[in-house]
Parts: sequence; structure tokens; C-alpha cells
Amino acid sequence: MAIASLIVTVQGAGLAFRLLAHAGPENALTTMARPLVGAATVYFLLNTGLIATAISLSSNERIATTWYTNFLWSAPSYFVGAGTAAMALWLITHAGWWVTPLTFAPVYLMYRTYKLYMGRVEDEQRHVQQTSDLHLATIEALARAIDAKDQHTQTHIRRVQLYAVGLAKAAGLGPADIQAVKTAALLHDIGKLAVPEHILSKPGPLTQEEFQKIRVHPQVGAEIISAVPFPYPVAPLILSHHERWDGKGYPQGLKGEEIPLGARILSVVDYYDALTSDRPYRSKRPVATAIEEIVRGAGTLNNLAERCPLVARVAWKVEHYRNST
Repeated sequence: MAIASLIVTVQGAGLAFRLLAHAGPENALTTMARPLVGAATVYFLLNTGLIATAISLSSNERIATTWYTNFLWSAPSYFVGAGTAAMALWLITHAGWWVTPLTFAPVYLMYRTYKLYMGRVEDEQRHVQQTSDLHLATIEALARAIDAKDQHTQTHIRRVQLYAVGLAKAAGLGPADIQAVKTAALLHDIGKLAVPEHILSKPGPLTQEEFQKIRVHPQVGAEIISAVPFPYPVAPLILSHHERWDGKGYPQGLKGEEIPLGARILSVVDYYDALTSDRPYRSKRPVATAIEEIVRGAGTLNNLAERCPLVARVAWKVEHYRNST
């Protein structure tokens, strides 16, 4: 792949140079300017475009986003390199081959500058990764605190996370959106820390007043998480994970496409796990029965019925986690 990309890039740049070249003094900088800029532009676009395409196909991101984020910043180096090569050729042509060693100085300077820059980029990436790992450890600690708060839903959060990530990948979400769903799944019930424990552990039906206290947990959770500077939207997914497609959910009564897709995924998997888990007021239901109930809710509870076969496809992850805990 790398060799093929290099061949296409060099051939394209050479073709651009020949097409843009015009009559004039041989090796004159003014004569070489237009074809040199054209060749450098084509080389840059082909080289970065092909690499960005390969990355996008493997990471399920948009090609334009990948290219803009990872390669646009490198454009000046291509034109500086082309200009340096032209200047070196001009010096050699007019002053003789003895000046060749002098042409290595700017090339070496460019190389050292590039190495220093890439070293700083790597240090920054390492720092970002360490910060991300710290955030993840904090999130997991919060998730364990939530699990400990509600004794009747032990490991519910972990199952919902596994399941939500599986659905998000199958639905074609990009890496950032999948990470947002993964994080929100861990924290979607963090607002229950504000709900009295006797309500969470009540074995029978809740009173209207008790249910109203339960209904505030998405809002409380979103307010807690909104202060955390995640690089992807997490608070909106937590806030909306109890909304319904028909607008009869809570806390905002959002309807249809107003509900973020990540929140709809969380809503479906949260409901599925509730159906297939033992609760104080009922026994768990078979997987097939739970899927049928989700399908019946299409158009009211959710609009993800067409993705329900994915439930069965990734359900083994949930069951495996249950059996291993």
C-alpha cells in the first residue's frame, strides 16, 4: 500500500510539473516557479489524500475530517521542501558541484526542525493519553460507586456499556461518537447518587412522589458531567437517555430526531438489560421476549427496531459478562 501510494504520488507530481512547464531559461527560478508549485500541490494532495483514505477506511471516519485533522497542518513543509530543492538545483547549476555540500545545510535544518516538532507532538499526544487514562479511571470509579448505590442493578452499568458499544459500532458511528456512547453508558445513572437509597431498593411499585424523585436522575447526572471537559458530547446523552420517540419520555419530553442518536441507543440497551435482569418486583425475561417487546415499542419508545437483530448479535457479550461476574 505504501509503495503503491508513493508511486502514484511521484507520477502525479511529475505529470503536473511537465504540464505546467513552459519555455524559458533552463533551471531559472522564475521558469520553474509555476510547475514547481503545481508539482508540490499535487504531491501534497495525493500523498496525504491516499493516506487519509486508508486511515478513514480502517477507523470509519470521514475522509475529509481525517485529512483536515491530521494532514492539513503539514502543507507548508511540502512547499518549503520544493523551494529548497529548486534553490539547491539553481546553485549547483550556476556555481558548480563544489557548492553541493552547502545545499545540505537547509535540508538538515529542515530535518532537525521537523524532528523537534514531531517530538513535541509525540510528547503532547503522550500527555493527552495519560490525561485520558486518568479520566477513564475516574469514570470507572464513579461507575462502581453507582453500582454500589443500587444493590439490585449490580453490574448493570458494565452490561449496558458492552451492549451500547456493540450497537454503536454496528450502527456505523464514528470513533468519537462511539467513545461518547461508551463513556455515557458508564455514567448514564450517575444522577441516581442523588436519589434516596430506600427508593432505589424498594421491592414494590413506586408511588407517584417516589417516581418523580427517580425522574430527576438524568438531569442531575447531566449537570454533574457537564463540568467535565470531555472531547466528545457525553452530558446530552445522559440527559436524554430516558426520552421516548413519541415525546412522552423525560426529563425534557424530546421527540423523534430531537433525541441524540447516542441517547436512543442507550435507551434501548438500558431497557433491554432491565427486561433481561432479575428485579425485586419481577423475574427476568428471555432474550427473545425482550427483543419482541423492543420491536413493539418502535415508533413510540424508540425508532431502532430495524437494528434489533443487532441485539441478538451482540447479546453474547452481555451474557458472557454476566457469567464471568
